[in-house]
Amino acid sequence: MCSGARPATATQNVAGQGRFAHFRAFKEGLMNRLFVSALIPLLLSGAPLLAQRATKPTPAARAAAASTSTEVINLNTATAAQLGSLPGIGPKTADLIVQYRQKNGPFKKVEEIMNVRGVGEKSFLKLKARITVAAPKAGE
Repeated sequence: MCSGARPATATQNVAGQGRFAHFRAFKEGLMNRLFVSALIPLLLSGAPLLAQRATKPTPAARAAAASTSTEVINLNTATAAQLGSLPGIGPKTADLIVQYRQKNGPFKKVEEIMNVRGVGEKSFLKLKARITVAAPKAGE
């Protein structure tokens, strides 16, 4: 107990908030300052906030995405970029498909794509509706 302090206030806690209320208040203030100090550079950098990034795509963008997501791709004439647009097929696997086609000739059945390393049964089931092996047109 400090000299000059009243016995009632020395034993009584700060506004009845508990024995270490002043430490809690300091800790909360420190946490708030740390949060704000981390937030300020983020706000000043111009990085988009969550609310800004959650904007809906325009109808034109949705239509373009829908048209590319349902396009049927011929395995015998497709480029690596076209093959890479298929679900579950990345650029590396697309290159492997093109290499397989160059080495073994055109695909005879869509199931042959499972012979390419990186394309298994699960990937094939995702792709089956989007791929074909139709003979190329005379002009191609």
